[in-house]
Amino acid sequence: MKTEMSCLHQLFHEQAKRTPEAVALVDGPKTMSYRELDRVTDQLAGFLQAKGVSFDESVGIFMETCMEYLIAYLAILKAGGAYIPLALAYPDTLLEKIIDEAEPKAVVTKQQYCSRFNPVHVGKALFLDNDDDWKSYAYDREAVRSQSLDHLAFIAFTSGTTGEPKGVLIPHRAVVHSY
Repeated sequence: MKTEMSCLHQLFHEQAKRTPEAVALVDGPKTMSYRELDRVTDQLAGFLQAKGVSFDESVGIFMETCMEYLIAYLAILKAGGAYIPLALAYPDTLLEKIIDEAEPKAVVTKQQYCSRFNPVHVGKALFLDNDDDWKSYAYDREAVRSQSLDHLAFIAFTSGTTGEPKGVLIPHRAVVHSY
């Protein structure tokens, strides 16, 4: 295993190969093995790649903490993208400002949150619970083979002293070394 040179999702994939039947994720009564989680995140990553997600392209996640959140997070990283956590507690005006500022390729969410998006942003929404089209996509691992610890892993938005949201760019290096 290449711990020092691997991104977080690559480390996950290596673990999935070592322990495919082990439980990787528990969400209430639902569980998912490493093999299942690796497969489903590959499918979503392939869909995101088809949507144009590649190195350092952003994708938002707008949902509660749940199984689907982790699926989205890993898939975005696998596609080469950087994820943007969008909190459900954000007022609609802040959500809109962040989406306008970041210009994500997509926002992974659930149908129940559709009303929170303004009409301009609804087209970016991928409803994991209401759209199975993404499950038929193939992941192109080769397209991201050159991904490094210096590529973006996520973008955290903060208002700082101005009160206007600004993205803080966090590379894979910071994520891997902090975990």
